[in-house]
Amino acid sequence: THPIFLFLIGMTFFNSIFGMSYNILLPVFARDIFDVGSSGLGLLGSAAGCGAIIGTIFTASLGNFKHKGRLVFGGAISFGLLLILFAVTSSAFAFFPLALVLVFFAGLSTSVYMVTVMTTLQMLVPDELRGRVMGLYYMTFSLMPIGALQSGVIAQYTSAPFAVAVGGAAVVLFAVVMGVFNRQVRNLGSVA
Repeated sequence: THPIFLFLIGMTFFNSIFGMSYNILLPVFARDIFDVGSSGLGLLGSAAGCGAIIGTIFTASLGNFKHKGRLVFGGAISFGLLLILFAVTSSAFAFFPLALVLVFFAGLSTSVYMVTVMTTLQMLVPDELRGRVMGLYYMTFSLMPIGALQSGVIAQYTSAPFAVAVGGAAVVLFAVVMGVFNRQVRNLGSVA
């Protein structure tokens, strides 16, 4: 019933179901779009992983910072937009170095906002509810296989780039709607 907790867990849900499902389709991009084989697939995954590590280190270095809401919204929106850009440029140009850069920054941005979501939840939830709330958080985070199903079905009937773009758009839409209609979430962490 708490709007901040609902948003943070909802953000995790949308990230798991729609955003992170791009990982499942990377083999299709490597084989059919970029024609780079298994080594190219490894580079795509490594680029996302390197971005995620840098995003985690950056977020951890901020400590208890102000304007957590802005970082969550900005990270979520940039992650979704980067996925859309990755999908569009991959199908239009099939330029592999650009794809590596976009996947790197997608990994960075998702890490920034997901680390902020997790730490904010742990700091705001009352002690007596922390175990239950974090259990729910991790349950929504573990829904990525369901995201693989939805992205696979969309890709089968349309294309892999379209499926990734749909996932990115869903993440952006959820973040924008929550940011517009919920001032409490938007001002999250205004005072550190």
